Amino acid sequence: MHNSMPSNTPSQITTNIQNQDIFSLQSNNEGSSRFIDRAKKIFSPAASPNTQIIIERGEGSHLFDVNGKRYIDFASGIAISPIGHCHPRVVEAIKEQADTLISSVNFLWQKKKIELAEKLISIFPKSLDSVFLTNSGTEAIEGAMKLARKAKPGRPNFIAFNGGFHGRSFGALSVTASKASYRADFFPLLSQAFFVDYPYKVSVDEVFEQLDKLFETSCPASSVSAIIVECILGEGGYVIPPQDFLPRLRALCDKHEILLILDEVQSGFGRTGKWFACEHTETRPDILAFAKGIASGMPLGGFAASQELMSKLGAGSHGTTFGGNPISCAASIATIKVIEQEALMERATLLGSKIQQRLKSKFGGFFEIRGQGLMIGIEPKLKALNVKTILERAQSKGLIALSCGPNGSSIRLMPPLNIADETLNEGLNILEQIFDYEVLVAGECRKYSPDQSVEINGVKQLKYN
Repeated sequence: MHNSMPSNTPSQITTNIQNQDIFSLQSNNEGSSRFIDRAKKIFSPAASPNTQIIIERGEGSHLFDVNGKRYIDFASGIAISPIGHCHPRVVEAIKEQADTLISSVNFLWQKKKIELAEKLISIFPKSLDSVFLTNSGTEAIEGAMKLARKAKPGRPNFIAFNGGFHGRSFGALSVTASKASYRADFFPLLSQAFFVDYPYKVSVDEVFEQLDKLFETSCPASSVSAIIVECILGEGGYVIPPQDFLPRLRALCDKHEILLILDEVQSGFGRTGKWFACEHTETRPDILAFAKGIASGMPLGGFAASQELMSKLGAGSHGTTFGGNPISCAASIATIKVIEQEALMERATLLGSKIQQRLKSKFGGFFEIRGQGLMIGIEPKLKALNVKTILERAQSKGLIALSCGPNGSSIRLMPPLNIADETLNEGLNILEQIFDYEVLVAGECRKYSPDQSVEINGVKQLKYN
């Protein structure tokens, strides 16, 4: 992968932007507009993406719209495609299973579901040897919360973290605090959820002082069934907590006999360089919630615990119609095998390190760049650097990436773990060109004359001395 960094000088930036048409946010959406018009007539606004792109197909690390335009995918469907779109081995597994059994038939044992559960247990953190399969991450969280309540009678309360995202159904939403807009108009939610800060712009010591204060004043430790936390803050900003945070949380839970639910919905299945992010700190969960990357885009999720703990959730106390669908299970087994056999966790670690080094060496003064493996957050240090504009420019140039954090304050990069070097380099080049331009516009090079301008691609821009 390309690692050489041009110096961050006005002349270099000017050369970069003069050679690239990165200013225009216009794109040819003639073929898309008729589909969008149809979609807006029939879909709920809650299910309407804020984009003019209509995707028709995916292949590896690329998406293609109805106009035939190719996009490099640095979003992976929000981390649901760890081995890219339509991986041949996943497609083959899906087709083969479709010829055999499609229906979930969850009132009977199902072979493919058993095979997947055994495979999952082989990669889970030790002591997690029982699993419940769902359709999504939200359902996984709902099930984990029910298990915690069932296992800890008389302890109705949950503690969660500001910035955390766990889903948008009522239980999961009650422990979500990444955006007020998710919760607005849906109160009352569960009243038994309490929040403290995630260790982002506050120290780990401060977080535990908040927890101690909570126990002393409004939420006795003896009333708490579980603490639920993301190992890496996802929707809240792609924040990697300090190394001692999760182990200290584990110790606190042990001290007060509180269950620890680790939400690995976005960080699981190799994205951080380990099967699960909690492995980086050797933190043992009581309950592990997972989904997204498990089945290359097929609907599947679940939660895991020890057999002893899972036994508290007796027959009939929880259920699912479609969870563990055989086609999704087949896709998941194939996905896990590809990650294993192609050493993609090692690749995620290597590529993630190179991406961070590359971006930090050039833009470290303008952006905070953080991450683990191929779960990378980029947060502007200057208010004049607008994430929304950066992402719009990227999209117009054929690069798909997403925002996260408070008010969309950060960019998140989550390309497929097996993205080709040349594709990754192409995507990073686009991003760097846009960063160059946005830094220039923000005026941070401080060497232009406001009364001078140059015409670039028909657009007048400030000119450097």
